[in-house]
Amino acid sequence: MYCGNCGKPIDKEQNYCSYCGKMQKSLAKNSYSPHTEQSPPSPAR
Repeated sequence: MYCGNCGKPIDKEQNYCSYCGKMQKSLAKNSYSPHTEQSPPSPAR
């Protein structure tokens, strides 16, 4: 399996690429992340 971001070879079991740190899409869409926070928008200047 290869990283969809940098193209380096990675193991199927890896959630993140060891080289670039990108979460793998095939695992990301199937995994549940209960702690998802969004930052409030920055105030306009």
